[in-house]
Amino acid sequence: MLTKTNPVVAGVTVRIDENGFYSLNDLHKASGSELNQSPGQWLRTQKAQDIIDQYLTVQNCIVKKEGRYGGTYAVEGVAVAYATWISGKFFKEVIDVFLAYKSGQLKPATSPMDELNAVVLKERTSLAKAKVASEWMHDRKREKKKLADEAKKAIDELQQSLDLLNFVGPKLLVKK
Repeated sequence: MLTKTNPVVAGVTVRIDENGFYSLNDLHKASGSELNQSPGQWLRTQKAQDIIDQYLTVQNCIVKKEGRYGGTYAVEGVAVAYATWISGKFFKEVIDVFLAYKSGQLKPATSPMDELNAVVLKERTSLAKAKVASEWMHDRKREKKKLADEAKKAIDELQQSLDLLNFVGPKLLVKK
């Protein structure tokens, strides 16, 4: 499960699965992806087994998934232990991010591509509005010309009627 509020460590969004398990592969990527620090390497250590054994008495704590979004996922405590194994500096960064994530203090994660897409969407919306406004103005100009032509025609007809009255009027008066 990837949402805009997932934790981001060293610029890498850490996926969280439907059970709330954190992707150790994403943490590995965030750490710099040294082969000797992969989740598989860590899981072979006795320290990792000891930590996992502590969690296994309470719950399943680690899951390996196949497929496109596959990888190794673990409960938060195991993920933090993995970060500790990589390095003290990396552990501090992970724990700070995870604490901010848990407390709701994380800002939504956005990539430069997300930001570019937002700008493009705003621009497209603006252009669409401008196009509608332009079409409206064009229609308004045509309508205004049409109304002006109709008004001129009506005035001309009225003028002809007045001219006719002026022409016929005095003759009618004379016949009386």
